[in-house]
Amino acid sequence: MKKLFVLLFFVSGYYLADASDSLLTIIHFPFDIHELSSSSKKFLNNLQYKINPQIINSIVVVGHTDQLGTDEYNFLLSIRRAKAVYQYLKTHWSALSERIEIEVTGLGKSQLLYIDSSEESRQENRRVEVYIRFDNYYVRRPVAKEPSVLEQQLTNPSLTVNDRILLSNVNFDRGKHELLPEALNILDNLSDILINHPNIKIRVEGHVCCTMNDDDDYDKETNQKNLSVMRAYTVYNYLINKGVDFNRLSYIGFAHKYQMADESTLAGQDVNRRVEIRIVEK
Repeated sequence: MKKLFVLLFFVSGYYLADASDSLLTIIHFPFDIHELSSSSKKFLNNLQYKINPQIINSIVVVGHTDQLGTDEYNFLLSIRRAKAVYQYLKTHWSALSERIEIEVTGLGKSQLLYIDSSEESRQENRRVEVYIRFDNYYVRRPVAKEPSVLEQQLTNPSLTVNDRILLSNVNFDRGKHELLPEALNILDNLSDILINHPNIKIRVEGHVCCTMNDDDDYDKETNQKNLSVMRAYTVYNYLINKGVDFNRLSYIGFAHKYQMADESTLAGQDVNRRVEIRIVEK
């Protein structure tokens, strides 16, 4: 009997997973692209063998974009992305039974994961989420995700000792070393990556902007000129508290010695006010 897939479109402004929904995976897309990459197709193809179709009631595919572009354009792009995933599931997931409905919705840029405009954050926002709605008497499945941008960077075979990676969105209040809320997701991800890849050792490096003679900046919380050191230490200590072995970590503050951008603009100042990690061993 030919399998029947029911495609349902939801065009409301939001999708809210209910108690019977479980996030199965997230597929990311390049800027302004809705076609699936070969690596995403391979990932989806392998994923079907890790789930039991007998316990699935329906599948929900939710498309998203980053914040660039108009609301109307992004809404249509998010629909095209969700439809691309739907089409691949329909034609390649042979185990899906005829009773399983696939619902498709596009949310445009209405549910951003990150609100800043860095390329790393926009790449995380350009995504399709695939939810599974299980029959009520089954336990929800764990999430299977494509590697994050940070994990792809840290596990890239071309990465060598002394290479540096910028920790985008690891931000602080002006003159303080206390982490802002948006930094926690990135650091949680970093701690998970380090725990899962025990051969990697890193050094956390803090930088500040806009001081004279390359001095460190004044830390309002310590009342000393050690802001870059304290910011690096805060990240270092956060990773230890998340379970990363302290023997694999170190930290240093470089004050204002290494600028990456012209500080005559606010954007340049933000670039120089940063935390990076340096590969010590892998």
